[in-house]
Amino acid sequence: TISIDSVDVGVDEDTDTDPIIQDPSSTVPSGRVAACTDGIIKVATAGGTFTSCKSISANFKAMIDLAWSQGMKISGGGFRTRQQQIALRAAHCGGSSQFNVYEKSSSLCRPPTARPGKSNHESGLAFDLTCNGQTIRSRDNACFVWLQANARKYGLINFSKEPWHWSVDGK
Repeated sequence: TISIDSVDVGVDEDTDTDPIIQDPSSTVPSGRVAACTDGIIKVATAGGTFTSCKSISANFKAMIDLAWSQGMKISGGGFRTRQQQIALRAAHCGGSSQFNVYEKSSSLCRPPTARPGKSNHESGLAFDLTCNGQTIRSRDNACFVWLQANARKYGLINFSKEPWHWSVDGK
């Protein structure tokens, strides 16, 4: 008789084959993520202050301000440092081992969380958005519907597996 323990199998959404730079002290994104070449700034919006790449900050502010003027109370967060991404991966992927932080498939983390160096949050080019203070978890959410109709005009695309996550390239 052969006994096989259960095994979690996940599909990783990372499509590049570049090696990941595993330097936890680095704040510069590595791997294939969109790059912010003009700096990270704070931008005040009707929905609060966000930290983002300067190149998209004016469009992002205009979008959030318009949403609020139309009754859509969209807020959330954007930029995170490499250290914050490492801590988030450790928390969502089951510990701080090299495997869990850098190698474990994102789809096996709860919630799915990009590897350090592969998150557009590290470039200030992605936002996790809320509606009335709650994470947007459904495509039926009024704020998601509003974003789906308007965000592309401001340079943001939804990551199809996460209704709350909007970025410059949909990743």
